[in-house]
Amino acid sequence: MTKKEFITRLEQSLHELPYEECESALRYYDEYISDAGEDNEAETINNLGTPEKVATAILKDYFKNNENCAHNPGSTIQEGFTAIKVSVVNAGIELIKGKNFSIDYTNDEKSSTKINHKIVNNVLIVDEKKTGTFRFFTLNGSHQKTIRITVPECLLDRINIETVNGGIYVNDIRSETLHAETVNGGVKIERLVAEDSYFETVNGSISAGNVISKCMHVETVNGSLHVSGLLKGVIYLESVNGSIRVHTKAARDTYDFSLSTVSGSVYVGSEKMGKHYKTDYDRSNVIHGETVSGGIYIEFSV
Repeated sequence: MTKKEFITRLEQSLHELPYEECESALRYYDEYISDAGEDNEAETINNLGTPEKVATAILKDYFKNNENCAHNPGSTIQEGFTAIKVSVVNAGIELIKGKNFSIDYTNDEKSSTKINHKIVNNVLIVDEKKTGTFRFFTLNGSHQKTIRITVPECLLDRINIETVNGGIYVNDIRSETLHAETVNGGVKIERLVAEDSYFETVNGSISAGNVISKCMHVETVNGSLHVSGLLKGVIYLESVNGSIRVHTKAARDTYDFSLSTVSGSVYVGSEKMGKHYKTDYDRSNVIHGETVSGGIYIEFSV
């Protein structure tokens, strides 16, 4: 086993760690193996044991020293919720990791709606309620709010975020499932660990970087898609007016592909495949990419 193979397998096994902790562990073992010298690389790796065994020890130590972290789905954080549901119309949504739970928003007195939040049956619910004063609906953004939710490190059961006029930003979050959907706005995801993830907009681009997911659906009409990370399972990507870019940390020979564009070209690695490219090796990982106006670019780290 080479150092590159060891580090890749170790990263795959450390998906439960927070991003910074994972990067720190990978740097340590990369430097440890390099310091042994090229002639001693194979012996050093053999003495360490399998990457999976090393990862198990790292995870055990991390969660032992961070008892407030929810190692299993369904664990209730201090505020009493295991899931998040946001359903608003005129608001941008930010969901980020922090030391403590907090939710920040400002209600505009000129607005005909008011933001509320409550916890019901272990679900943090954030929604809008009419104030009773009728005002004409507007898209000019003059009364658009931003809702920022900060949660401590934990593994949530599910997250569902829906808005109409506003962008969605998620950073350094772990959840069994994540659904993020808007109409007029972009979606930006950074450092996500999720079994299943769904991102959708109509007018806006979607960027999902440093994602570890076993199933992903990413869709827009007017905008580009850019996805990167350790991508497994079925990865479904669709746009109408925009390009699609994928940078995965898994090897090319672990995927099947179904890629198609009308006005553009398909590239897999450095190879130009024309407008359509499809394989059928019955592999468990599949990248499905489809656009009308734009190219499709698939890149691999290994």
